[in-house]
Amino acid sequence: MMEHRWDRRIRKPMKVTVHTGWGISLRSLARNLSRGGVYLEMKEPGNLRKTVVQVEFNEEKFSEVVPALVLRYTENAAALMFISHSPQLRSFLKHLVS
Repeated sequence: MMEHRWDRRIRKPMKVTVHTGWGISLRSLARNLSRGGVYLEMKEPGNLRKTVVQVEFNEEKFSEVVPALVLRYTENAAALMFISHSPQLRSFLKHLVS
């Protein structure tokens, strides 16, 4: 499966936590964010699988949990595609670009 994100990507580092379905939460740093997905650098080694996770944004001006599918992963990074499009995320991204 290849990742396709056609909209603008924002390269502002953001703190996120990835909640897996098996009770593990991983602190991460979003390095590349768009309405369609996110590229994460893991602060701690993670064992993500190609599965659905919950991405929790932990920014001062933005707090939201968005479900995402893990497309690619390594011990230190992961590429995720959002499953649903959050109006709050869209609004927040629009504010970052302005």
